[in-house]
Amino acid sequence: MNVLAIDTATARCSVALCTGSGNGQRMQDSSGRHSSLILGMIRELLCNREMTLGDLDLVAVDVGPGSFTGLRVGVGIAQGLAYAAGLPVVGIGSLAALSGAYPQQTVIPALDARMNQVYWGVYRAGECIVQPHVDDPCRLESELASLSLPDTPMGIGNGWTAYPDSMPVELAGRPLEIRGEHLPEALQIAQLAASVGPAERVSPLGLEVAYVRNRVAEVMSGGAGTPES
Repeated sequence: MNVLAIDTATARCSVALCTGSGNGQRMQDSSGRHSSLILGMIRELLCNREMTLGDLDLVAVDVGPGSFTGLRVGVGIAQGLAYAAGLPVVGIGSLAALSGAYPQQTVIPALDARMNQVYWGVYRAGECIVQPHVDDPCRLESELASLSLPDTPMGIGNGWTAYPDSMPVELAGRPLEIRGEHLPEALQIAQLAASVGPAERVSPLGLEVAYVRNRVAEVMSGGAGTPES
């Protein structure tokens, strides 16, 4: 299966192309410049493999949670390309993509949601056991303690390093291993998308974005901080 994947959920954008003959990925730190970079990165990947959109079987994209503007850029491009080529699309969550880096472990992916909050969830061996939601960092310790996880999970994502004084450093007396350098990548999204069944593939116009935070405007009206960009 030939899968083109796009990730624009954070300040780093990436695109990946997974085919039967190998995988390729382009990645760049590009805060605020996703829309000016993504199409060129896609064109480069396809040209290097001497492929066109017509050679693809599927388009995959990070549907969040993440940057409000970034998600709209990535999803819009994925929808446009898939619609033009008559392809189905698959939306993969950013936290699921993060957890894909450690498919055999219990992980707590967390991304900086701005406004002194993080997007987080819990995944065990690739299965989501706590759905992605947004929370204050200081609340994670008590919420995680209530889960009675059987093993010591790993914390991954920049949410862990964005608020080091508020995020937990141990769970039930066991120190957490933190990998704060990880961000979602298009290659993980492509690999996850290739494994989903036909029922999870939708038409371009049927793609839904998991913003999670639905009250950004309301929070902003109270002067709480800067919205996701």
